[in-house]
Amino acid sequence: RRRSAFRHMSHRGSLGTGHEEEHVRGEVGLFTHLIPSRFEHVRTDGRVIEVNRRRLPGGGVISTYADVTDRKRVEDALKVSEQRFRDFAEASADWQWETDMAGSFTFVSPPNRLIAGHPASLLVGKTWHQFLSAIGADPATADTILEHVENHRRFRDLEVGAEDPREGTVWLRLSGNPVFDGNGAVRGFRGSGSNITDQRRAEKALRVSEERYTLALAGANDGIWDWDFAADRVFISHRMRLLLGIRPTDPHPTPEEMAGRVWPEDRASYRAHIIAHLKGETEYLESEHRLVDGAGSYRWVLARGLALRDSTGRVYRMAGSTSDISARKQAEEQLREAKEAAELAYRTKSEFLANMSHELRTPLNAVIGFSDIARKELFGPLGNEAYVDYMNDIHDSGTHLLSLINDILDVSKIESGEADLVEQEVVVADVVGASVRMVRERASKAGVAIAVQIPKSLPLIYADELKLKQIILNLLTNAVKFTPDGGKVEVRASIEANGALAVRVADTGIGIAKSDMQRVMMPFGQASGSRRHAAEGTGLGLSLTQALAKLHGGRAVELDP
Repeated sequence: RRRSAFRHMSHRGSLGTGHEEEHVRGEVGLFTHLIPSRFEHVRTDGRVIEVNRRRLPGGGVISTYADVTDRKRVEDALKVSEQRFRDFAEASADWQWETDMAGSFTFVSPPNRLIAGHPASLLVGKTWHQFLSAIGADPATADTILEHVENHRRFRDLEVGAEDPREGTVWLRLSGNPVFDGNGAVRGFRGSGSNITDQRRAEKALRVSEERYTLALAGANDGIWDWDFAADRVFISHRMRLLLGIRPTDPHPTPEEMAGRVWPEDRASYRAHIIAHLKGETEYLESEHRLVDGAGSYRWVLARGLALRDSTGRVYRMAGSTSDISARKQAEEQLREAKEAAELAYRTKSEFLANMSHELRTPLNAVIGFSDIARKELFGPLGNEAYVDYMNDIHDSGTHLLSLINDILDVSKIESGEADLVEQEVVVADVVGASVRMVRERASKAGVAIAVQIPKSLPLIYADELKLKQIILNLLTNAVKFTPDGGKVEVRASIEANGALAVRVADTGIGIAKSDMQRVMMPFGQASGSRRHAAEGTGLGLSLTQALAKLHGGRAVELDP
């Protein structure tokens, strides 16, 4: 009968899935060698059956069968929920906690996380007071948390400054709610905590950056603008409103309204600069233009900007600054007017000197010519030797004066840009030789020796021969003039490493002080130590020499001692 009963139970699925005969043999074996047992099996319809068996004192066996399907579902759901909670807790950047009525931590997750340098697992069993003291929380916030816990009140987003042994000061954000039992009595607290140190540092850095940006704008006194292409609006700073004459209560202008503030004569150029930058033709926007003010006048500004483009190259934003450059423009205008006035005065002076030189040369030529005839007694004797001396003095003075006038005329031509070069191939040795012959008599009378060192290998140069002779002659005359009796003047010429011709005139005279160099190179300038020779010249020799050298593309330099 047992086998038949077990076979029937197996047949209808009460003994679970599997072969029917195996179920029967197993059940019979349990009765034969029965020990108290409790087990579960799943019927073919999915129901879970809990079986309890034990022997009776009279030799029989009693079995009870209980359907525990609903209980098993609740238990499985609880396990899934617990696992889900553990997974969330492990993955979350926050940590969860629970305390009992006494304020001691009974649970902290995840236990392997560090909280202000302390492993979370070590918090279990500690009180709030012990926890806050361990992390070095500031007393005011700690008292606030303890007050809420002791009075069973929820607290939200309380920020606590703590000391981490590795990272220094860190910031924690804590929230908690009281937990109630079935009777409505508080049985503890649950809540969460998070490390917001990075957020606080980022907020501080942003605040510092904004303060620095605001200070920079205030210091620069520039107007700032930001053109939003999607909104077709230009957001402007307070300083920009002042430049545009827009009231603080007025809305931000459109690009067209901005262009309408540009002085009419400058609008075409203003738009052209913007379009060129939007097309990518310029790296930056830079435009100088005038803005209309409220009084109908204008001020000069300099606008600079940069366009931002998306991945397709399309501009979606452009920002920049606008500076008031009215003072600079006014200074430039004054400088231009002063420059034009100076150039006009310079031209007037040069024209006056040129005209005067021409006017003076005509009578001087007559004086020199007639005095030359008289001193040579071409039409008969003068009758008195003193007259011959007078004629020589008149001729020499006239010749000297004509030389000065010619120098002034040359300087005027060079300054006015009217001096031309008649260049040809020139033998430097011949020009130097001719110049030396012209001053040799004067040098001989002054007791000054002249030596010439010109290498035969010196090549031909391309220059204006007369002006080159004038350069060398001026240097020789100046050297002889300021060299005492028994002194020496030496002329050397060579080709420099860069291929330039260098002509050097050195003397053993008084020389030129460093402090006088700039002055003697200016027209009519003379060195402070040359006053005793002032009557012999106007101070044009060296300045004219320098001008003629520059006319050839060269330069005049001081000879080393």
